[in-house]
Amino acid sequence: MSRNVLITAGASGIGKAMAKAFEVNGDNVWIADSNKEQLDNCPKEWKKSHTDVRDERAVKKLFEINPLKIFWTVFFVKFFSF
Repeated sequence: MSRNVLITAGASGIGKAMAKAFEVNGDNVWIADSNKEQLDNCPKEWKKSHTDVRDERAVKKLFEINPLKIFWTVFFVKFFSF
């Protein structure tokens, strides 16, 4: 059974690797990222949203535009600097 997954920071790095893994598993992939150029370089089969998830209003808008109006499993990818 395929799932619907939303991955923030999904256009590069760990987020993109997660998105690829879900796609291989047959899941529907939706990525959100603040980098438009990297979003444009992701597979056309993925739903994409140019969104800065640090902005609360942008996150609310992200869920308002959900075209499928169904539940999504959300993965917030957070990068830490040490």
